[in-house]
Amino acid sequence: MLKRAGIFQSFFHSQNPDFDSIAMLGILRKNMFQRYFIIVLFSAGLYACGAGSEGNNADTVNVVSDMSTNPTEQDAFWENIQALCDNAYEGKVVKRPENATQLTGEEKLLAHFRACGEDTIKIPLHVQTPDGKWNRSRTWVLIRHTDSLELRHDHRHEDGSKETQTWYGALTRDAGSDTDQEFLSPDRTLEDGTNIVSGWKMVIDPDQKFTYGLIRNDDWIYDLSFDLENPVNAPPAPWGHE
Repeated sequence: MLKRAGIFQSFFHSQNPDFDSIAMLGILRKNMFQRYFIIVLFSAGLYACGAGSEGNNADTVNVVSDMSTNPTEQDAFWENIQALCDNAYEGKVVKRPENATQLTGEEKLLAHFRACGEDTIKIPLHVQTPDGKWNRSRTWVLIRHTDSLELRHDHRHEDGSKETQTWYGALTRDAGSDTDQEFLSPDRTLEDGTNIVSGWKMVIDPDQKFTYGLIRNDDWIYDLSFDLENPVNAPPAPWGHE
């Protein structure tokens, strides 16, 4: 049973999702991971500092809930996400790297806005492969701080145990907008001097579309889009959260 989770174990698999052939939903193979990921970020048992912190089996983040009395763009974004709570929406892969071999775009995706608190929102991602099997190993976790939002990824095996790589993510660097937030990993500079900014992005068009994906220098590397106009039946609990 664990093998099914394993094929997805590289889904959003690093603090720094910047690499030339990003692969999601556990599509990234181990050798590609070793080739493209920057070791300054936690992975394979290492921890990063700053925006991309707390990896592997960490599952708690210190949250400060006394948000400013003056509404901010992030407060408005939070409210837009909370408006989706208790609903599930079907989605699809809009964009993926050309050399992504295991994510064909034929998978059925479901985002379930399952648990919504004042400072934490949990959004399980369910993926049905063309053979009809479901992978329920991924949960996106949004955390609200006084001055930023944080995105974490909770990865579980089918028996509920934590995967080796879990709880990675990043913080927002600026206020963003009521519909758009970016969670960016530390920048890195290539040998030719090119600066690389990469991370995760969420965009919500209320009552229309919710988008999640990986970005690099403002370009979508992966783009998962969910139809908010047509809620569907809620799926079972994600693995480890029954």
